[in-house]
Amino acid sequence: MVSMDVWSKARILIRTKNEWRRKASGSRQVQSTARERETLLGNTSAAKGAHHAREPWWRGDLQTVKGFLSNWVHLLLVAVPLGITAGALKWSSVYVFCLNFLALIPLALLLGDVTEDLALRYGSVIGGLINATFGNIVEIILSIAALFHELYGVVAASLLGSILSNLLLVTGCSFFFGGLYNKTQKFNPTGTQASSSLLFLAALAFLIPTGAGLMFSSETPDDKDKMVLRISRGTAVVLLLCYGCYLGFQLGTHVDLFQDDVNNGSSNSSGNGGNRGNGGNGGGDCEDARGYGGGSGSGGRDVVEASEPPQGEEPQLSLTTSMLLLTTITLAVAVASEYLTASLEQFSKR
Repeated sequence: MVSMDVWSKARILIRTKNEWRRKASGSRQVQSTARERETLLGNTSAAKGAHHAREPWWRGDLQTVKGFLSNWVHLLLVAVPLGITAGALKWSSVYVFCLNFLALIPLALLLGDVTEDLALRYGSVIGGLINATFGNIVEIILSIAALFHELYGVVAASLLGSILSNLLLVTGCSFFFGGLYNKTQKFNPTGTQASSSLLFLAALAFLIPTGAGLMFSSETPDDKDKMVLRISRGTAVVLLLCYGCYLGFQLGTHVDLFQDDVNNGSSNSSGNGGNRGNGGNGGGDCEDARGYGGGSGSGGRDVVEASEPPQGEEPQLSLTTSMLLLTTITLAVAVASEYLTASLEQFSKR
């Protein structure tokens, strides 16, 4: 009897203990489920909060424009409405010329910033075309306005200044600042040859009318001017056709030749140069490999790694904002250039 009571008590204790364990495990499962539910709800609310906290697209563009305007030169933007007002109200030619001249400086700088940001969307080929077109839009508009006012000397001086600045100043700055960052600079030989050919044609376009004027010096001034004018117009048409063919060659038929594969080409040439250095045939690439890598194939790779540019930047402005700014700035440049050239003749007489 005593043993049966002990056994029954033991079974009751074991059953009670098992029930407590089941209840405890069940409560723990309920608690873990509640915690998971709270975590999921918290993540959902955080995601909703992040969604609501996400800034609209125009706010990011506004911050980018503020960054563009942080340069102290953009303080001269005050001259834009003043110059347009001076031209519209026909103030003195001194005020009209000076205000519109000052207005073109920040407009050109801001136009360059927007153009570079827009060019980042379309790669190196189309981006370079955008930079070449809209980067010189101020000179183009000034030249057209000067032509309408028959200021041919101003047009010639503007063209000459643009050519000299792009050939000497821009090229020299590219060599200098590129050399500060890269030990060895690489370039695309195909694009260089095409650009050199266009440059040679442009030089001929300047020389042919000048030579024609010297050849027909025995003619009357009116006949000579008419002859030179016809030759100038003919060379201008030829240049436009050549430029159109160049764009078709660059953007249509031979796009792969103008891509940014400079590093790949340089790695092959540098590696070959290192091999030639081991073989005793010294070339230009061999000199680079010996100078940086000890004349071995790995030296060529070291040159490429040292000269690799940083990762490409991403555009900061949306496409809508970029086009809106580009259109607005171009219109402002056109109006300021019109008033500038209209007051130039009277201003020069003072």
